Amino acid sequence: MSGLAATLRQAEPGTRVRLVMDDGSEVAGALGRVNGETVDLDDGDQHIELRNVKRMNLEFSSPPRSRAQGKRAA
Repeated sequence: MSGLAATLRQAEPGTRVRLVMDDGSEVAGALGRVNGETVDLDDGDQHIELRNVKRMNLEFSSPPRSRAQGKRAA
């Protein structure tokens, strides 16, 4: 298993990912299933072979805070 596949397996499904391909094109979407050396984005709409990926960006974000958590006591 490649390092890209191992990294993607650790990310939560639905994580936004941007892949820069060997030819310079970019593919972005929500992470779906990682199967060996392939990955599905956007519920299987895009099927990417990881051997063609040059660079990868994962977009992590924290869950939104509720108003009650954001207020501080005076």
